[in-house]
Order: sequence, then structure tokens, then C-alpha cells
Amino acid sequence: MRYRFGPFELDAKNFALTRGGARIAIQPKAFDLLLRLVERPNVVLTKAELIELVWPDVAVTKDSLTQTMMTLRSAIGEDAEDARYIETVRGRGYRFQAKVTVIGEGEPRRSPTPRSLPLIGRTDILALVAEGVARSDGGRGSFLLLSGDRGVGKTFLLHAIAEHAHEEGRKAIVVRCTAESPALWPFVVLGRELRQLGGDLGPTLTELVGGAVTTLEDPRARFTLFERIVEEIAEHAQRTLVIAFDDLHLVTAETSALLGALAQRLGHAPLVLLATYRSGAAVDPNFDAALGALTREPQTRIVRLTSFTEDEIASFVESRTGERPRAAVLRKLVEKTGGNPRFLANMVQTLDRSASPEPATSTLIGGDGMRESIIHHLAALPEGTTQALLAASVFGKTFQTTPLAAVLDLTNEALLVALDAAESASVIARNGASGYRFTYPLIRDVLYRRHSASERVRLHKRAAAALESRIDASSSHGDVGEVARHLVEAAAAGDVDGALDWSLRAAVLAKSADDAPAAARYAERGLTALAFARRPDARRRALLEGYLAKRK
Repeated sequence: MRYRFGPFELDAKNFALTRGGARIAIQPKAFDLLLRLVERPNVVLTKAELIELVWPDVAVTKDSLTQTMMTLRSAIGEDAEDARYIETVRGRGYRFQAKVTVIGEGEPRRSPTPRSLPLIGRTDILALVAEGVARSDGGRGSFLLLSGDRGVGKTFLLHAIAEHAHEEGRKAIVVRCTAESPALWPFVVLGRELRQLGGDLGPTLTELVGGAVTTLEDPRARFTLFERIVEEIAEHAQRTLVIAFDDLHLVTAETSALLGALAQRLGHAPLVLLATYRSGAAVDPNFDAALGALTREPQTRIVRLTSFTEDEIASFVESRTGERPRAAVLRKLVEKTGGNPRFLANMVQTLDRSASPEPATSTLIGGDGMRESIIHHLAALPEGTTQALLAASVFGKTFQTTPLAAVLDLTNEALLVALDAAESASVIARNGASGYRFTYPLIRDVLYRRHSASERVRLHKRAAAALESRIDASSSHGDVGEVARHLVEAAAAGDVDGALDWSLRAAVLAKSADDAPAAARYAERGLTALAFARRPDARRRALLEGYLAKRK
């Protein structure tokens, strides 16, 4: 038999325990113990019963059961104090408390497809679409423009809306726009889809789909062409027709103009138009003007898709793993992804494969899928911008312009030019008058891990030098501590003395500011540099350890 509970699957025949399709290493007796519990969910099995079931021909003590239970809990990622699956019944035994599904012989492991997954956190947009559909049933169309950063879920939303329209018996088409497509190509695809949905195309759409339209240079001829195409599309909308264009910012000027002509027809056609776009990512330099013309139409509305809230992140995780994330994991997901659905989906895949209930950050971001997602996210940026971001990652989630320029041997002006593209792409955002922050800390983490060990040390040394030049008598312990941090990170290259001295200096300033926790933090960090010392340094070790004692 096979059993499913949460994200796990237990195969009794093949002695296999998997989570999210990935096999989990588990000791034989721990597997047997889990199997006996899963076979009888919601039933309290006494310790004596479990010993008899798991060790039928061997004399063992209750200590053996206790040790095996600890091994089992470790394998499924829980502990006795926060048990999601196996409840300890004091004085009696154990009970498997999670829902168990028995899987029939030959039934494949179900893995939800993106479009079958629930739509999280977009109820306001669905309401706007429903409102537009209701209006279009009365003969008046609507146009909803959806903007948002890369990975915020625009494409997923369009397909979910189209799927819902199909379920209601309406025609719905999603057209993906690409930068390599020729003029009017999205409408060629639209014509093909309309033909597949049934009914004959009009003569102009037939010519367009067949490639007979060869020139758009004559303004009068183009106007006539657009009018005929719009009229023939409207004729297909006998009952509300939903047409969605994904990545509208990639289209040519001709496609934008034709879409504008279609939008003007909405006052008298049962059409619901939707389009997604990313600000600052247009292929055609006139896209913003075309977008402005679209927004002036009375039937048009613009909605910006934002990242998930904390509650929505928790719902997202539950929809994909079958269980709510623990508080510590949820905090980490919120911090690292900023609620970006694409990053979150990649991180949840790693989370689902991890046997640990609270995976480390390095585990969550270390998968190939996550690295590829970040690389894709940054792919459109100029090389100089990417190099600036790689260096900025050494400073942390936030960074100042002047020190980063010094690290890169650039003028402040040249650096600002390089960072403009990253800001336009929402990779970074302004943080005060002279600094920036990574919009998604996850991007910073992945960039930082792309450095080799030697390159990381080199950049930390340069960062320390750049920050040190800004230190004076009025500097806070935080400023001094930041220099110390970089020197500690660079200590592997041999400058242990600098790391120790600056750590002590930061600790002294923190103590003077009556901030004992900070002093201890600087001291603890400084002590890590001693691992690279060529000879013992009892004096400075004792001084640093003194601040640790004060913390206690």
C-alpha cells in the first residue's frame, strides 16, 4: 500500500518515503514505526503495542522505541514540542494525527499544474474582471491593464482568468507577446485562436493570418485595415469574448496602434480585453505614449499587481505543500522573497524537498531553480549594471553610493548611470538620499554567492578601505562595526590584526553607548577572525571574550 500525508508519500511495498517526489533517507526501524502509525491514523497506539509491531521477535526496552521515534521525527522534520504528524499521548503512547490518504495500486503521484493551483491574493482583480464581463454581456466592453514587476504573477493571473471564463462557457484567448515577433503578430495568433474556437474568420483576418498583409506604411490604408480587423474581431464576440495579451511591453508600434483601435470599439462590443506589461521594459520607445493613449479610453482601467502579503505567502505555501509554514520559516520567506510569487515558488520547491523543519537560508536559495530564476530576472540588465550589483551584494541588503563607487573604481556619476537600469527594473530602490536597497533580499543573497572565495575576500577588503576613509571621531559604533565586518570577512587573506583591532574598537564604542548586545556581537564576530591567525593572540582574545561575558 501507499499512503499520502501532507507533502509526504509512504510506499510500504518499496520501503520508500518521499517528500515532493524526492526520496528521504530513513532508518529501517524508523520506517517501520511510521508505517504502523500511518496504517491506523487517529488511533492511540501504546508503547507496548508499537514495540510488538516494530520488534516482533526481539526483546527491546522502551528506550529503543524512544530513540527510534526521535530518528523518525528528524526524518519528517518535526519535534515532539511542535508535532504536526505524531502526537505524544502522555503516559500512553503515540497517535498519528494528520490526514492520511490511501493511494490505490497504479495511481500516479499527483503534482498540481500551475493553472490548477488556487489563485492567491487577487480577489480585487477578479472582481474587476467579473464587473467587466457583466458590462460586456450588456454590449459594452472593458479593458483592464495589469502592470507589475517581473515574477509578480501576471501570466499566471491571465491564465487563471481565461480558465474561469472557459468554465462559464465563454470564449477566452491568451496571446503571449514576444520581442522577436513581426508587426501585428499577436493579432495573427489571435486570429488563429479565434478560428480554432469555431466560426469563419472575416476576409481581412483571414488575410492577416495567412500573411497576405505586407505593408503598413500608408496611413490611410493602415487605418482601413485596422478598422476591418477590429470589426471582424467584434463579430466573434456574440457572447462575451475575453482576450488577454501577455507582456504587452514587447510589442511593436503597429500592434499597439491596432490594440488602441480595438479599445476604441469597446463602447459597442461585448469584449473584455486584458493586457499585462512591465514599466520601463518596453521594446518600442513610443510604448509609453501608446500606453497613455490606451488609458485615456473611458473603458480602460489600470491596476498594479503587488507582491504577496504575509498571510498570502502562508496561503501560497499551504496550497503547494499541503501545510501551513512554521512561523520561523514564514518570516524567512517574507524577508527573502518580499512576497514575489516567482521567487516564492522556487523557494517553496526547495522547502518541500528539505527534511529540515527550518532550513537554512543557504539551503533555500541554493537550488538550481532559484539561481536560474535570479539569472533570468537580471538577464535584461546591461553588463555594467550586473557587475555593479555583484559588488553591491558584498555590502548587504543596503549600500551607499560613494563606497560602492570606490570599490568599483568608478565616479559616483558613472555608478548612478549603471544603477539606473537596476532601479528601473525594480531590482533596487532608493534608500535615503545617498543609498539603495535590494528590493528582494533574495537577489542579493544569490549574487553574493556567485563570487568565488578569493573574489569575495578581495571585495570585502576594498569595501573596508572605502568605509574606513569615511570614519572620524564622530562615527558611531555601527559605522566602525561595518568596517570590522568587512575586515573579518577578508581575514582569510591574512589581515587578522586589522579585523581584531576594528572589532575591539567597535565593541568599545558600543559599550560607551551602553549597547552591550552590540558590543558582544562585534566581539563574537572578531573572534571568528582568530581562526586565520598564524600565532595565538591571548591578549586580544581575552579582551574580546570580556565583551561576551558582559552580554551574559
